[in-house]
Amino acid sequence: MTDALLRDCPYCRRVDAVADPRDPEIVVCPDCGFYRLRERLAPAAQRRFLQDYNDGIKLEEIPSPSTWTARCRGEIAQLRRSCPGVFPGGRVLDVGSGTGYFLSALREAGARPSGIEPAARLVGMVRAAGLDARQGFFEPGNMGGLDQERFDLVAARECVYYFADLKAFFATLRGILRPTGYFYLRSHQPKSCFYWGRPRGRLERYGRYVQGMATPAAMKGMLEREGFEVVAFDYFPHRVLYFCGVDSPVVKPVDVVLSWALRPILKRLAALNWFWMVARPAPGEKRGPAA
Repeated sequence: MTDALLRDCPYCRRVDAVADPRDPEIVVCPDCGFYRLRERLAPAAQRRFLQDYNDGIKLEEIPSPSTWTARCRGEIAQLRRSCPGVFPGGRVLDVGSGTGYFLSALREAGARPSGIEPAARLVGMVRAAGLDARQGFFEPGNMGGLDQERFDLVAARECVYYFADLKAFFATLRGILRPTGYFYLRSHQPKSCFYWGRPRGRLERYGRYVQGMATPAAMKGMLEREGFEVVAFDYFPHRVLYFCGVDSPVVKPVDVVLSWALRPILKRLAALNWFWMVARPAPGEKRGPAA
């Protein structure tokens, strides 16, 4: 082991793992079921990667946060149904807020959102658009003061697979979530049909910066171990042929119909591409202060 590489599970810290027969660089934890790289980046190496990423961002190529707000309206509607009491007026934290488009959608829905994002240049762009984003990491003392607040909803959209220590992630989450609050997760998942024709796709898609990915069942198990109960879960609609590498204007209408026809089967196989999950502190569990 070096200071740049780790060989244990980001959640339960087990070193032993079961190899994925389709990709020798992917292993599965026998305890929590987390899929990870056989050798993953340590936090210090991750931060060096992030600094290089930040330095290379071409802000002139990134649209303003409001450009993609409309794309999130279905997702916001789903959160309204799953997280009663958050909209309007609820305090919401977007972890890994990136270009700020989800912050823009949350504000449009009447929430009071803030974002935490490690890339300083993206934070500057988002703040220039009138949104609240802080440069830092999702950890106490490094969140631009957001760790001193309490939130009605914490959203982690496509970012949990970048955390080198998931136990620390959940500890931070418990500390900033109100007792009546919700945790919203959106994530890609390793059993997706996206990888059926791409045996090396998991590594190629995200690169070595990623720590690993959880199936819906593995994520539900982690949340329950951490004192949460899952109150809503489903997969996002997606086009099966597109994710299997077949895409053209001619094929798209067929793909849409085929995808909806195959959706029940793919759900049973846990082979759909993106899933979302809403959880809240389980009754009787230790929670953060209500301030």
